[in-house]
Amino acid sequence: MRLWPVVAALAAISAVPASAQEMIGGYRIIRTADPAIWSGGETTGPITHIATGTVFPESIDGFQRTSLMAVDNGNDVMLHYRLKRDPAPIDVSAFLFQRGKLAEHRLKGAIASLGHGRKDMTFLWADGPFDIDAPQKLRGFKATYKVGIGGDTLLEYLYFIELGKWTAKVRATLPGSKEPAEEGRIDAFVRALPWAAILAANGSCNGSACESERAMPFNNHMAEMFLTKIVASGQGKALLGDAAEPVYAREAGGKRWTLYPLDEKIAPLFAEAFGRISARVPLYSLSWSAKKENGVVRFFAGKPSEEAFAAAVDGLVAHPETSAFIAPADAAAYAPD
Repeated sequence: MRLWPVVAALAAISAVPASAQEMIGGYRIIRTADPAIWSGGETTGPITHIATGTVFPESIDGFQRTSLMAVDNGNDVMLHYRLKRDPAPIDVSAFLFQRGKLAEHRLKGAIASLGHGRKDMTFLWADGPFDIDAPQKLRGFKATYKVGIGGDTLLEYLYFIELGKWTAKVRATLPGSKEPAEEGRIDAFVRALPWAAILAANGSCNGSACESERAMPFNNHMAEMFLTKIVASGQGKALLGDAAEPVYAREAGGKRWTLYPLDEKIAPLFAEAFGRISARVPLYSLSWSAKKENGVVRFFAGKPSEEAFAAAVDGLVAHPETSAFIAPADAAAYAPD
């Protein structure tokens, strides 16, 4: 990691054109390749983030770098990439930051921010684990949101990878898409980021993404609706695993909550559709029943502890979901700080 003398850093900052800097919410935003923060050009050739020594190429898996930004001293940066396509390009912004006071530095705030500035309601499509085959296996969080209806539909994506000292975040916008493979292009971009350098700068990896084998609760409302209909039809047992009885069960909020293992054939629902996530087997479903009603409301990738099951139930009782599609602000209520 290259260290800059204070005098040199101040000189570099003063050399940045005033039009490239602005104050927003008490933070100084720099939209150029300030030499105190970057080594290289904004859009041409590789550029190095000095604080981590991470080199970001001009092009990543077909996406071209178009701009960059830094907040204050460069421990919070963004690089924007674009993939040309018809009818509109796919825009991706990659963030690298040390956790600070900004709400967006936390998963809860990052989810909630997705709905800002939208006139149409933003609906949750899916969220869950996202595997990255880096020098150290990582498992981040991925969320997919559908905005609008018909020809104006957008898909918004959030990837959140907490490493400890540093956190990486990616936001992407996919307009007018009808092919799940296009979502795969964004997945590929995220996996192609320079993870080796980011991990080397991070040091000991102790963030949530480093626990790649942990059981992880997740939403996938399209699959939940599908499984709920199957269960209601009386054929649901065919989708359950070998257990005749639930792994866990409890009464709460006037409902009976149960956790069952799922048949392995369910996994492709999460891996191949819009909202594709890395839901490796074994998978478990969290469902509820009350009188003649029932529903599947959560999944777990991996077997959760009884405490994790209880925590998920408590969260759903405290903040019930009233629709199969929910807004980012509601989804954020379930996310950790």
